[in-house]
Amino acid sequence: MAQTGETAQAGTTAATQAVTQAVTGKVRAWLYDACGHDHEIAADAIDPAAIAETQLVWIDAEDPGPDLPARLAALLGGDTRALQALLAALDSDAPPAIEKYAGLFTLTLELPPEGDMQARAGFAVAEKWLISLHRGEAAFLSSFREQDKAETVIGLLSHPVLLASLLDWHLDTFLAAVARIEESDDRLDQHILNGGSSGWVLRAIVAVRRRISALRRTLGRQRQVFHALPRADLLIEVDEDACSHFERLSARFDRVADEVEHGRRPAGNELPARQVRNRPHRLRHRGGRAVVRPPAGMDLAHALLPQ
Repeated sequence: MAQTGETAQAGTTAATQAVTQAVTGKVRAWLYDACGHDHEIAADAIDPAAIAETQLVWIDAEDPGPDLPARLAALLGGDTRALQALLAALDSDAPPAIEKYAGLFTLTLELPPEGDMQARAGFAVAEKWLISLHRGEAAFLSSFREQDKAETVIGLLSHPVLLASLLDWHLDTFLAAVARIEESDDRLDQHILNGGSSGWVLRAIVAVRRRISALRRTLGRQRQVFHALPRADLLIEVDEDACSHFERLSARFDRVADEVEHGRRPAGNELPARQVRNRPHRLRHRGGRAVVRPPAGMDLAHALLPQ
């Protein structure tokens, strides 16, 4: 009977957790303590008044539910409207933006697209805590946490500085996406050199170009967020270290955008001459092999289509 009772209690607990997750999402929290131990804690156990200067609190919610803003606002003392607006922004088509409230600010980001999927992440930052919200897994957040294999001094950072570090990791995901596209481009180049069929090549070129275009659009929509970080009316709300980090982050965004925009052109801008049959073209040699460039004003796909 005792075992049956324990089983029933475990079932009730699991059911309660499932209901809680449905209305609040999967919520996790970490306490970084530069003078103690970094560890995961229960979000409900956080007391903002007890957070020391050498401690930092980060709360992360995956697939946050409708009740989460009120729950976190009551726990942390933040503005419920700010968290409600941030939650709504995760499902909005509006461009990512920064919004300021009393004692905190929020911002939204768009993650690199995966096929037809376009996920978002949002952050709320106050003096005593940082909150991240996202639909599905945000790999760059997990990667940031997984880099720490021992105790850290992250607790010495302010919460805006931690945000700056997370945004830096976010930009790295776009460079990683460019690298993956270039790997695909390399394979396409090799297929072309091996005499691959024109029909397959055209489809592959279109797919690569669409991936690049989607990446550019996604990053470009976030320009106003990164350029707003060093704005005077925002800097006055954060510490001096965060000011310098935000200024460098804004400049780095421009460099990453330039890399995405002007990285290596997709495969097919230079093709072996044997891929073009009796089309108008300009021929030149590179590395001992003939390559062809379409005439000015002619799209590559058009140059390769049957005449």
